[in-house]
Amino acid sequence: MSRADIILKLKVGKDKRTVAPVETGGHISYFFRTFTGKMKDMLKFSLLYAAIFALPLLFSAFGLPILLKKLVFTGKSFIANIGIGFPGVADNLNDSLAQLYYDYRIILFPALIGSIFIAFAGLSGLFHCARGLMWGETVKTKSFFRGIKRLWKPFLITGLVVSAISAGVIYGMGWHLELLATTGANAGSWIVFILCLLVILLEVCVLIVLLPTFACYDFTFGEALGNAFKFLAIMPIPNLIIAIISAGIVALVAISDVMAIIIGGLLLMMGFMFFATMWTTYGQYLFDSFIVPQVDADGNRRPDIVKKLQAKKEAKNAAEGKGKTAPVQNAEPKNRAATRTPKNQNTYNSSYKRKNDNSKNNGNNKKK
Repeated sequence: MSRADIILKLKVGKDKRTVAPVETGGHISYFFRTFTGKMKDMLKFSLLYAAIFALPLLFSAFGLPILLKKLVFTGKSFIANIGIGFPGVADNLNDSLAQLYYDYRIILFPALIGSIFIAFAGLSGLFHCARGLMWGETVKTKSFFRGIKRLWKPFLITGLVVSAISAGVIYGMGWHLELLATTGANAGSWIVFILCLLVILLEVCVLIVLLPTFACYDFTFGEALGNAFKFLAIMPIPNLIIAIISAGIVALVAISDVMAIIIGGLLLMMGFMFFATMWTTYGQYLFDSFIVPQVDADGNRRPDIVKKLQAKKEAKNAAEGKGKTAPVQNAEPKNRAATRTPKNQNTYNSSYKRKNDNSKNNGNNKKK
């Protein structure tokens, strides 16, 4: 399927904008101008979201692992028989790590999965505010709760799906990390770990476009999800870059407990609005590039754009067809040359025939 085909299959319509479009001057620079120019609003909405919806997620992701580690390792020594003052008997490190990952499975992982679902309920208000700030609308505290009232359903459905996927990913990665820390990872666990990373990357690539679509358009859940996958096919590299940046920032918590506390604090202060605004800016770039040009004043797809895209598709197909037939035409002279009898061969055959005829004639004369 060509790029023009995918663009024509996009669900289009008028967005929910209540003010005239602003001059962005480039979406990347506009994102930083908006984020730095409206820092107070970013801080207010990020703290509001965190206080109501994200505290369980922050505690589960950044605080609970540290507490479980202290609970398992406090009072234990893994060094023995080294000089004066060290105990003669050491605790078994593998047993302690096995206990730690057991606590993860029964306490940490369920807490993470449940908190993800709760966090998605509040993302409806967060993305509603991010959309308003990027569009230049007047955004107040009540806008956050208005967004929850209007958008809770698609965000909760998304949260349910993401939580279910996250359950498999979390337990799969946890199994690999436990093997890696204790008995040693095997080929099967590495395959599961890599597949989990790919699932996370694909999930984030879809959410980058899906969540802003909920906030900006009145599409159904299926239409918005279909557009998210189509945009991923149209612009795979930018999607992948933003997904890696987003997931990479959160993945820094794996470096150390101190880094986990720093990342958690940044998310609490302004990180949630940073991600919401960045994703909304990228989503608006896609909408302005591929949806807005196709829509007329009534929200319908413009026939002239359809004809233009179809003509571009036909021209591309014609060029590809011409390119495929060109090698065959170039090969024809070679085929003709291979099937044509060389002149030297004809001359040799003729002289050989005359020579044989002369020999036969001389033989007949001798017999006579």
